[in-house]
Amino acid sequence: MAFRPLVMVGLITATLALLVRLQGLGAILTADEPQWMFRAQSFTTALRRGDPGGTFQGTHPGVTAMLLIGAGIEAREWLTGERMESPTVGSFRSAGKLPIAIAVSLGTGMAAALVARLWGVRSGLGAGVLLTLNPFFVGYSQLAHVDALLAILMLLSVLTALWYVRQGARRILVLSGFLGGLALLTKLPAVFLVPFAAGVFLLVPDMRARWIRDTATWVGVTTATFLILWPSMWLNVLPNVRYAARDVQSVVTLSHFGESAEVRTRDNLFYARALLARTTPVTLLFAALGALACLRAAHRRREALVFLLFFGGFFLFVNLVEKRADRYLLPALLVLDVFAGVSLGELIRRDRFGKLLAAGTICVLAVLNLQLSPYALAYVSPFSPKEEPTQAGWGEGLERAAAVLNAHPLAPELQVATWYPIIFREFFRGTTMSLSSRDDARVDYVVTYRNMRGRPADSGPTRVLEEFANVEPVAVIRVVGLEMAWIYARDSVDRFPKHVGEIVRAGAPERGTGNAPTTVEVGQTVVAESDGLSGVRLVFATFSSRSNRGELLLHVRENPDGADLRTVRIGVSRLEDNAWKEIRFEPLPNSKGVTYYVALTSPSGEPGNAVTVRYQPNDILPGRLVVLRRPLRSGEKRAASLAEGDLAYALVYQGDASHSE
Repeated sequence: MAFRPLVMVGLITATLALLVRLQGLGAILTADEPQWMFRAQSFTTALRRGDPGGTFQGTHPGVTAMLLIGAGIEAREWLTGERMESPTVGSFRSAGKLPIAIAVSLGTGMAAALVARLWGVRSGLGAGVLLTLNPFFVGYSQLAHVDALLAILMLLSVLTALWYVRQGARRILVLSGFLGGLALLTKLPAVFLVPFAAGVFLLVPDMRARWIRDTATWVGVTTATFLILWPSMWLNVLPNVRYAARDVQSVVTLSHFGESAEVRTRDNLFYARALLARTTPVTLLFAALGALACLRAAHRRREALVFLLFFGGFFLFVNLVEKRADRYLLPALLVLDVFAGVSLGELIRRDRFGKLLAAGTICVLAVLNLQLSPYALAYVSPFSPKEEPTQAGWGEGLERAAAVLNAHPLAPELQVATWYPIIFREFFRGTTMSLSSRDDARVDYVVTYRNMRGRPADSGPTRVLEEFANVEPVAVIRVVGLEMAWIYARDSVDRFPKHVGEIVRAGAPERGTGNAPTTVEVGQTVVAESDGLSGVRLVFATFSSRSNRGELLLHVRENPDGADLRTVRIGVSRLEDNAWKEIRFEPLPNSKGVTYYVALTSPSGEPGNAVTVRYQPNDILPGRLVVLRRPLRSGEKRAASLAEGDLAYALVYQGDASHSE
């Protein structure tokens, strides 16, 4: 085949792939990305300093990814004069992601050109389109991570090996080994290519006579690439191999549930579900038809069998490993795009109806990617099996949870305990804490996450979820239709830094302790969110160790100037300083959506023998605050005294668990 059409296929595919991957790039941050960005920074720093040993940043080994990510980070540091550090890692996320997106897009173009070289231009274009618009592949191509890079490099190594089988040119065999070495430098599962390549050279009849030489050449080039391009291997081969062996043993024998004492049954269907969930129905259908068509065509049968061997072999390979994640299957999933590309190419070759069907398929996939952006990595097929308990979600959606809380009037002062705090803090204006701090009195909100589900009963995340199982979240964050994060309000007293003054009887002095103004009535308009309103929780202040006596009256009215619907007496001596107190009353039926006025008065309070309640001077809760410093005169209305701010309050409904002492 002429060289020019192949170049055109590659360039068109690479350009389209990059345009798709630039959509929403940098909008999210996932759990492992900050760590990879700092590894890349250390890696490139070691290269500049001539420190080969410093290029060892882990046993993945992630060398190709670190080179790319590090180049992006250094470029941004040079342009802005700002060095990436922990507080600024979020502002570097696009710089770290962009080189990966570019490299994967170029690899996608090269893969399309190689498919065109093997099976024709239409098949190459079809494969290129489906690789370009594979949402799961797109999502991981937008991360500062290794998985998309590993997948495309493994596919390229297989394609060039097939090209060598057909062409017989040694330079192509060397190229396949070089790409295999790059894949191995990216992530160790690429070691699967070694026995696979040897098997291909052995099983192809006209290659058997020289399969030992070809295998030795391929393995030699792969090994040389691995050793030469990873400077750490120049000095510390044996220690690095021992580290890698230790980590491989850990990955093979320990699952994501390894921290638990609970014994779990091995889930041999995990990757079967991942295949159905992460592949579009169009790709599955077209891949099946494309594979059958290739097996029936004599000139394509050999390559088709090799692809099927790669798909099945890698599927079994990852299934042998205890540590599992759907992204680990990505190299095998790309083979489906190649087969599906054959079907798409056949449609393009056929009559007008076939061309329209092909165009419609491309449009559907393009629209799907637009709808998913920037959450393509969260794609789940509508025909996937019912979700099993599994750790789904990698941090996507937490930026939306942060945006919800950033809209809070006190956002810079809020303290939030969350899963994946390293991600959340990059988007949140307040203070971020880990979930282990959720019981800290300063915490205003707790954010739980989808990926906490599906863990053993004795694990920490499961215990946290159980704590909030019967608590209504103030917001639920959805990503591509999936509930991804839940925001729960905590009873943080610190959000209400002031008090309204001592609550005293009508006619008592207007100045109290410390010459602060006293209050004869304090209230709040509230809106019931459910039927059966049956109580309110308030934060009282008793002026530290002072012993107060007497009573308060809680009034519940339909409006500030209406008659009492409920009245409750509260013994002042039982109140704790700066603590929540739940006050119950007979439930109000049909209360949902109704506005009520809840107020406190004191029939006997005097300065020095009175309590108060805490409030926030800004409006942060539904309703309005009322503070009366003196009794109303004739004709005056409480409604005229509505002020900015909110009491520290929470409503209680019939059936809610009691928070009383």
